[in-house]
Amino acid sequence: MSSGYGEFDPKFPGVSLNVDSAAGWQRVLRYALGTDLPDLGAASSDQDFLDAVSSVSTLVHESRHFHDILISDYGVRLLRYRLMVVLNMLEVLAAFRKLGNWRDANVVLTPLSEWCRLTPEERQEQIASISLQDPPEFRPPELPYFTEDWTPPNRATAGSRVRSLDALGEQLRVCGYYQQRIRQLHTKPPDLAKTPFDPRQFAEASAVLAQLAEIAGAWDPATAERFLSVLLRGRNRYGSALTAVREVFPDGAVDATLLAGVLCWSMFGSHAGGNGAYAMTRFARLGRVLLTRPARVLPASGPASPEQWHRLFARWDELTGLPPTMAGLRDSVSEGEDFFARVRSRLEAAGRAGVYGELLDGFSQVLRARAHMVDRFIEDPGAYIDPAAYRRNAERWTAAPLKVTAAANSALTLTAADEATWAVYAAHDAPDGRRPVHVMAAHHPLLGVRHIDPEATFTFYSLTSAADILIGPAADDSSPLDRELTEQLIDLPTVPILR
Repeated sequence: MSSGYGEFDPKFPGVSLNVDSAAGWQRVLRYALGTDLPDLGAASSDQDFLDAVSSVSTLVHESRHFHDILISDYGVRLLRYRLMVVLNMLEVLAAFRKLGNWRDANVVLTPLSEWCRLTPEERQEQIASISLQDPPEFRPPELPYFTEDWTPPNRATAGSRVRSLDALGEQLRVCGYYQQRIRQLHTKPPDLAKTPFDPRQFAEASAVLAQLAEIAGAWDPATAERFLSVLLRGRNRYGSALTAVREVFPDGAVDATLLAGVLCWSMFGSHAGGNGAYAMTRFARLGRVLLTRPARVLPASGPASPEQWHRLFARWDELTGLPPTMAGLRDSVSEGEDFFARVRSRLEAAGRAGVYGELLDGFSQVLRARAHMVDRFIEDPGAYIDPAAYRRNAERWTAAPLKVTAAANSALTLTAADEATWAVYAAHDAPDGRRPVHVMAAHHPLLGVRHIDPEATFTFYSLTSAADILIGPAADDSSPLDRELTEQLIDLPTVPILR
C-alpha cells in the first residue's frame, strides 16, 4: 500500500488523508458514502491494483490507528504531554511580547532547545552563516543561555506567569521536559533495544488487519487475499509489520482475530506499571510463552463471547506476569480525567483558564471519546478486536475527525457553498472565486458517535506542530504546513538552525 494516501499523525486526534487530484478526492468521498467502488479491472499491475484499493480503503486503515491510540494508555499519555508542552509554550510566547523580546526581533531560530544551548558567540556565528547580508539582517529575540541540561530537574505547572528572562528560560525548560517524555514513549525499552521489532509495527499490523476486513466486505475475500499477497511480496512497512508479528506463532499459522487480539493486548497496557506497558515488552513476553507453550496461550480460534475474551486477556496477563489489562484501561481513564481536572483547576486559580478555553474544551472532548471507547471495548472486546466485527460495528465507535491534505498541483477547489461542509486551513484565492485548497478539515466527522469537534482538533494540531518546531521536535517530521502554522502563531518567520 502506498503510504501517500494517508498517515497517522499523533498531533492530529483523528484521520489524516492525502489526495493527489480532485478526481481522487471524489473517489474517496463516494466510497465513504457507500455509493462507489474503484474499478479494479483496469489495474494491470500489482502496483495499479494496490493504488486503486488503497486509495479508498486507507480511510479504514487510518480510522483503526485513531481508535487504537484512543483506547490505549500510551495515546492518552502522549496527549497529556503534548497539552503540557502547548500550555507552557503559549505562556512563553505571551512573555516574549510582555518582556519586549518580540519588539525588535525579525526572526526566530529553531528549535529553541538547541538555540538556548548556544553561547552568544555561537549564536552570532549561526546568524552570520544563515543571513544573506553583511552585516547580518537577522535579529532573533533575546533568550537565556542554558549551561546545563535543557530539561528542568522538577516539573513545573502550566499557567504560571512569566515575568523575567530567567523565568522565561525555566518555562522553556518545562516544555523541554515534556518533549523528552514524548520521546521516551517512542523509544524502545532498554532490554529490547537490539530486537528487530519496531514499535510502529504493532499499530501498522492492527490497521492492516482492519483494512483487509474492509476490502473483503466492500469487494470480496479474493480481493483481500490478493491485497495481502501483494503487501507481503513488496518491500513496505505494512507487509513487514504483518510478517514480524506472525513469526511468533507456531508454524506461522494464526487466526486473524486471534492475531488482532494479541496486538490489542500488547498495545493496551497501562504505563502506570513501568516498562511493562510498552507494546514491544508485552508482545515479547507473550511471544516467549507462545513459542514454548502455545497450547496454554492460544485457543483454536478467536473467542466467541465477551466473557471468553476477558478470560483470555486475564490468562495472558498471568502468564506474562503483567498487571490486569482490563483494570488498567479503566484506571487510566480515571487517571486521565483526574490529570485534566488538576490542570484546569491550576489554570483557573491563575486566572488563565479562559485564555485557553478552546484548547481545554478540545482536550476534554478527547477524554470523553476515550472513556466511550474504553467502555465499548471492555463491554465487548470481540466487537472491536475482530476485524470484520470492527467494520460491522462502525456506528458504535467514536467518529474520527477528518483532515485532508491535497497535493500542490491537485486542483482541489472549494466554492463558498462547499465551505459549509469543510473548514479550510490553507488555501489560495483564485480569480474565479474558487479556492485551491491545501489543507481542510470536515465540519462533520466520519461515521460513528460524535464526541470530538473536528475544528477543535485542528487547533490542537496547529499548536502542537508549532511546539515541535519552536521548542524542539518530539519527532523530526515537521512539514512546510507545520512551519507555516507556526509563523502565523508567532507573527515572525522561522529559520532552522544549521547543524
